[in-house]
Amino acid sequence: DLHTAYRRQRQMCIRDSARDHHKAAVANGKLYVVGGRRSSVNLGNPVSDTIPEVDVFDFETGQWSTLDSDIPTPRGGIAMIKQGSELIVAAGESGAGAHSNVEALDVVTGNWRTLPSLGIARNAPGGARYGNELFVVAGALNNGAEINAQEVMTLYPRDFAVDTDNDGVPDALDAFPENSGEYADSDGDGVGDNLSLI
Repeated sequence: DLHTAYRRQRQMCIRDSARDHHKAAVANGKLYVVGGRRSSVNLGNPVSDTIPEVDVFDFETGQWSTLDSDIPTPRGGIAMIKQGSELIVAAGESGAGAHSNVEALDVVTGNWRTLPSLGIARNAPGGARYGNELFVVAGALNNGAEINAQEVMTLYPRDFAVDTDNDGVPDALDAFPENSGEYADSDGDGVGDNLSLI
């Protein structure tokens, strides 16, 4: 009824952990609020008071809760998209400066995983998903200078993303899964393409 709807809307507005420069998305029937900070000129560094907790509003119960696992790299000014059961968080800014980190929260398990970093650390970029690709567009550098560079990352399912040598190429697609300097062998001779160029 109208009274219940009003009460729920009011409850959604009441949350102790106020934040700005965050992102929010609906996944699995819940609203997830990720990243952000408490901006204040009184801190000397207005971007340093970042919020690591992930707050969740359950539309069914009308209650807020906080996940047990914080975002691995606390920051505000992030880009965030939804891919399957995951929320992918990219870039951002903290007292340490602009970030290139890309991390994924599985809303079913509540666990985070780390994805390959962006090529350019940036704050407040645009983020979008098209198919199985993450697009991170524009933003600002550490000095505040705006950039128009765009980066694209192919998003692999969680169970597909084992990357033993941490070269950004999943083992399932890596001809040399234990060699971070090689991932392709185009001619099938057992020698990686990079070494073949020497």
